[in-house]
Amino acid sequence: MTKGYVPMYVVCLLFGFAAHELKRVETDALHEASSYGFVMTALMMGLFKTLASSGTDGIASVVGIAAALVAFATVAMGLMALLASKIFKQSFFMCYVIVLNAFSGFPINMLITTEAININTEEGDERDNITAEIMPKMLVAGFVCVTIVSVLLAGDAPVIASIAPSFIAYFENAGIGCVREALMRLGFADVEETALGATIV
Repeated sequence: MTKGYVPMYVVCLLFGFAAHELKRVETDALHEASSYGFVMTALMMGLFKTLASSGTDGIASVVGIAAALVAFATVAMGLMALLASKIFKQSFFMCYVIVLNAFSGFPINMLITTEAININTEEGDERDNITAEIMPKMLVAGFVCVTIVSVLLAGDAPVIASIAPSFIAYFENAGIGCVREALMRLGFADVEETALGATIV
Protein backbone atom coordinates (compact mmCIF):
# COMPACT_ATOMS: atom_id res chain seq x y z
CA MET A 1 0.00 0.00 0.00
CA THR A 2 2.85 2.42 0.79
CA LYS A 3 5.39 0.71 -1.51
CA GLY A 4 7.59 -0.08 1.47
CA TYR A 5 8.13 3.51 2.57
CA VAL A 6 5.99 3.04 5.69
CA PRO A 7 6.79 -0.25 7.47
CA MET A 8 4.01 -2.80 7.93
CA TYR A 9 4.16 -2.61 11.74
CA VAL A 10 3.66 1.16 11.70
CA VAL A 11 0.64 0.77 9.39
CA CYS A 12 -0.81 -1.88 11.73
CA LEU A 13 -0.32 0.46 14.70
CA LEU A 14 -2.12 3.31 12.96
CA PHE A 15 -5.01 1.08 11.86
CA GLY A 16 -5.26 -0.29 15.41
CA PHE A 17 -5.55 3.18 16.91
CA ALA A 18 -8.11 4.20 14.30
CA ALA A 19 -10.20 1.05 14.84
CA HIS A 20 -10.22 1.60 18.59
CA GLU A 21 -11.25 5.25 18.29
CA LEU A 22 -14.05 4.26 15.89
CA LYS A 23 -15.23 1.64 18.43
CA ARG A 24 -14.48 -1.21 16.00
CA VAL A 25 -12.15 -2.90 18.49
CA GLU A 26 -13.11 -3.70 22.07
CA THR A 27 -11.20 -2.05 24.88
CA ASP A 28 -9.02 -4.51 26.84
CA ALA A 29 -9.95 -7.33 24.46
CA LEU A 30 -6.93 -9.45 25.43
CA HIS A 31 -7.91 -9.57 29.10
CA GLU A 32 -11.55 -10.23 28.18
CA ALA A 33 -10.42 -13.21 26.08
CA SER A 34 -7.99 -14.37 28.79
CA SER A 35 -5.19 -14.33 26.23
CA TYR A 36 -3.06 -11.43 27.50
CA GLY A 37 -0.28 -13.65 28.87
CA PHE A 38 -0.13 -15.77 25.71
CA VAL A 39 0.08 -12.75 23.39
CA MET A 40 2.77 -11.09 25.53
CA THR A 41 4.81 -14.32 25.51
CA ALA A 42 4.52 -14.53 21.71
CA LEU A 43 5.58 -10.89 21.35
CA MET A 44 8.60 -11.41 23.57
CA MET A 45 9.60 -14.52 21.59
CA GLY A 46 9.43 -12.52 18.37
CA LEU A 47 11.41 -9.73 19.98
CA PHE A 48 14.32 -11.94 20.96
CA LYS A 49 14.29 -14.44 18.08
CA THR A 50 17.01 -12.50 16.26
CA LEU A 51 19.43 -13.35 19.07
CA ALA A 52 19.22 -17.02 18.08
CA SER A 53 21.34 -16.37 14.99
CA SER A 54 23.89 -14.25 16.87
CA GLY A 55 27.18 -15.89 17.82
CA THR A 56 29.32 -14.95 20.81
CA ASP A 57 31.85 -13.25 18.54
CA GLY A 58 29.22 -11.02 16.98
CA ILE A 59 27.74 -10.06 20.35
CA ALA A 60 31.16 -9.46 21.93
CA SER A 61 32.15 -7.12 19.11
CA VAL A 62 29.30 -4.72 19.88
CA VAL A 63 29.16 -4.90 23.70
CA GLY A 64 31.46 -1.90 24.16
CA ILE A 65 29.61 0.20 21.60
CA ALA A 66 26.25 -0.78 23.08
CA ALA A 67 27.37 0.09 26.62
CA ALA A 68 28.67 3.48 25.48
CA LEU A 69 25.42 4.22 23.63
CA VAL A 70 23.32 3.26 26.66
CA ALA A 71 25.43 5.50 28.91
CA PHE A 72 25.17 8.39 26.44
CA ALA A 73 21.41 7.83 26.04
CA THR A 74 20.88 7.77 29.82
CA VAL A 75 22.56 11.16 30.24
CA ALA A 76 20.75 12.60 27.20
CA MET A 77 17.40 11.35 28.51
CA GLY A 78 18.14 12.98 31.87
CA LEU A 79 18.67 16.31 30.12
CA MET A 80 15.46 15.87 28.11
CA ALA A 81 13.56 14.95 31.29
CA LEU A 82 14.87 18.11 32.96
CA LEU A 83 13.68 20.18 30.01
CA ALA A 84 10.30 18.41 29.94
CA SER A 85 9.83 18.96 33.68
CA LYS A 86 10.22 22.72 33.15
CA ILE A 87 7.92 22.83 30.11
CA PHE A 88 5.12 20.58 31.43
CA LYS A 89 5.43 21.58 35.12
CA GLN A 90 5.97 17.99 36.25
CA SER A 91 8.59 16.61 38.63
CA PHE A 92 11.98 15.73 37.13
CA PHE A 93 11.72 12.18 38.49
CA MET A 94 8.31 11.60 36.88
CA CYS A 95 9.61 12.85 33.52
CA TYR A 96 12.76 10.75 33.81
CA VAL A 97 10.78 7.61 34.65
CA ILE A 98 8.54 8.15 31.61
CA VAL A 99 11.56 8.70 29.34
CA LEU A 100 13.39 5.62 30.66
CA ASN A 101 10.22 3.54 30.27
CA ALA A 102 9.71 4.71 26.70
CA PHE A 103 13.37 3.92 25.96
CA SER A 104 12.57 0.22 26.45
CA GLY A 105 10.12 0.21 23.54
CA PHE A 106 7.02 -1.93 23.05
CA PRO A 107 6.13 -4.47 24.46
CA ILE A 108 8.66 -4.18 27.31
CA ASN A 109 7.53 -0.69 28.30
CA MET A 110 3.92 -1.90 28.51
CA LEU A 111 4.93 -4.76 30.80
CA ILE A 112 6.90 -2.38 33.05
CA THR A 113 3.99 0.07 33.23
CA THR A 114 1.47 -2.67 33.99
CA GLU A 115 3.68 -4.09 36.75
CA ALA A 116 4.24 -0.66 38.32
CA ILE A 117 0.50 0.08 38.32
CA ASN A 118 -0.38 -3.32 39.79
CA ILE A 119 2.19 -2.96 42.60
CA ASN A 120 1.09 0.54 43.61
CA THR A 121 -2.70 0.26 43.33
CA GLU A 122 -5.56 -1.91 44.49
CA GLU A 123 -7.86 -3.63 42.01
CA GLY A 124 -10.88 -1.57 41.05
CA ASP A 125 -11.63 1.92 39.84
CA GLU A 126 -8.32 3.39 41.02
CA ARG A 127 -6.27 0.93 38.97
CA ASP A 128 -8.54 1.26 35.94
CA ASN A 129 -8.39 5.07 36.01
CA ILE A 130 -4.61 5.19 36.40
CA THR A 131 -4.16 2.62 33.63
CA ALA A 132 -6.45 4.58 31.31
CA GLU A 133 -4.48 7.77 32.04
CA ILE A 134 -0.92 6.41 31.82
CA MET A 135 -0.94 3.43 29.45
CA PRO A 136 -1.80 5.27 26.19
CA LYS A 137 1.04 7.75 26.78
CA MET A 138 3.51 4.95 27.52
CA LEU A 139 2.49 2.94 24.45
CA VAL A 140 2.75 5.90 22.09
CA ALA A 141 6.06 7.01 23.63
CA GLY A 142 7.47 3.49 23.36
CA PHE A 143 6.47 3.17 19.72
CA VAL A 144 7.73 6.60 18.73
CA CYS A 145 11.03 6.44 20.63
CA VAL A 146 12.15 2.91 19.88
CA THR A 147 9.85 0.61 17.97
CA ILE A 148 9.12 2.82 14.95
CA VAL A 149 12.75 3.91 14.65
CA SER A 150 13.91 0.27 14.86
CA VAL A 151 11.40 -0.79 12.20
CA LEU A 152 12.46 2.08 9.94
CA LEU A 153 16.13 1.12 10.26
CA ALA A 154 15.37 -2.56 9.64
CA GLY A 155 12.96 -1.91 6.75
CA ASP A 156 13.61 -1.68 3.03
CA ALA A 157 13.20 2.10 2.81
CA PRO A 158 16.53 3.96 3.21
CA VAL A 159 16.80 6.08 6.37
CA ILE A 160 19.21 9.03 6.26
CA ALA A 161 20.46 10.54 9.53
CA SER A 162 20.40 14.33 9.71
CA ILE A 163 22.86 15.80 12.21
CA ALA A 164 23.27 19.42 13.29
CA PRO A 165 26.55 21.10 12.27
CA SER A 166 27.19 21.76 15.98
CA PHE A 167 28.02 18.06 16.49
CA ILE A 168 31.66 19.00 15.98
CA ALA A 169 31.64 20.73 19.39
CA TYR A 170 30.79 17.48 21.18
CA PHE A 171 33.26 15.14 19.50
CA GLU A 172 36.87 16.27 19.69
CA ASN A 173 38.87 15.70 16.48
CA ALA A 174 35.81 14.11 14.82
CA GLY A 175 34.77 15.31 11.40
CA ILE A 176 31.67 14.47 9.38
CA GLY A 177 33.55 11.56 7.79
CA CYS A 178 34.09 9.45 10.91
CA VAL A 179 30.68 10.35 12.40
CA ARG A 180 29.07 9.39 9.09
CA GLU A 181 30.90 6.05 9.10
CA ALA A 182 29.84 5.34 12.70
CA LEU A 183 26.16 6.11 12.03
CA MET A 184 26.16 4.04 8.86
CA ARG A 185 27.53 1.10 10.84
CA LEU A 186 24.49 1.47 13.10
CA GLY A 187 22.21 0.96 10.09
CA PHE A 188 21.60 4.34 8.49
CA ALA A 189 21.77 4.46 4.69
CA ASP A 190 23.61 7.79 4.72
CA VAL A 191 24.37 10.81 6.90
CA GLU A 192 24.09 14.47 6.01
CA GLU A 193 24.26 17.75 7.92
CA THR A 194 20.90 19.32 8.74
CA ALA A 195 22.00 22.48 6.99
CA LEU A 196 21.84 20.61 3.66
CA GLY A 197 18.16 19.85 4.17
CA ALA A 198 17.50 23.45 5.18
CA THR A 199 19.18 24.64 1.99
CA ILE A 200 17.04 22.34 -0.14
CA VAL A 201 13.83 23.51 1.58
